[in-house]
Amino acid sequence: MDEIKLYIFDLDGTLTNVPFRDKAARMIIAGRKEKLAELKANGAQLAIATNQGGVAFGYISEEVAHAEVKVVMASLGIDFYQICFAHPTPKWGYEQYGTPEMLARRKPAPGMLLELMEQAGVEAGECLMIGDMEEDKKAAEAAGISFIWAKDFFADPGDLVAQIYDLFRQAVEHFKARYVSIFDDGSGYLAWDGWGKTQWDFLAEAPLLISQEFQRLEAEKARGDTSISDDFDPFLEDDED
Repeated sequence: MDEIKLYIFDLDGTLTNVPFRDKAARMIIAGRKEKLAELKANGAQLAIATNQGGVAFGYISEEVAHAEVKVVMASLGIDFYQICFAHPTPKWGYEQYGTPEMLARRKPAPGMLLELMEQAGVEAGECLMIGDMEEDKKAAEAAGISFIWAKDFFADPGDLVAQIYDLFRQAVEHFKARYVSIFDDGSGYLAWDGWGKTQWDFLAEAPLLISQEFQRLEAEKARGDTSISDDFDPFLEDDED
């Protein structure tokens, strides 16, 4: 996986509460501002891709929907956003929001994500989508970019470390992994016997990147690759390091 240069966030339930469901004003979820500030400080670009289908039923106007997103952007340092007002079954009188062209932008379709990638000038392998709904995941898959659930991306650091070490134990058992290192700033790497390192800049990226490497190594084994040493002990000292 390439270095992540663009993080694309869903809005409702990912960065903020869900006003329609909560019957409350839009508020940024605790911990989001600090996490996004960390990403920005490390040079990443940030974006929002949000479905606002309530416009297709007259619950909210396009102008108000844009204004709400811009308030969130200003608070969190977001660089770009795309918003879709489409819905597959709009209210009578709002049929313009149900056209194929409009729906091609609505998650789970990839339209908004592709537009954001073009805005940011990045490739699919340099993007990560973060969301809380299956439609977010499917949109990421359709756009060819990686996805992580918001609950995992914004998880407590202690929980993430526990996940990483659980994955490391699996890596030792199945793939003869050497060791894992996690630094104070959350960056780190897992070293593999014969496959180099899986590196990450932020704790939240680590479970996804390690799991992707699992998939790659499983594919190698399925093709008959026998280069993994059967007698390698990952807990022995590595004299070359």
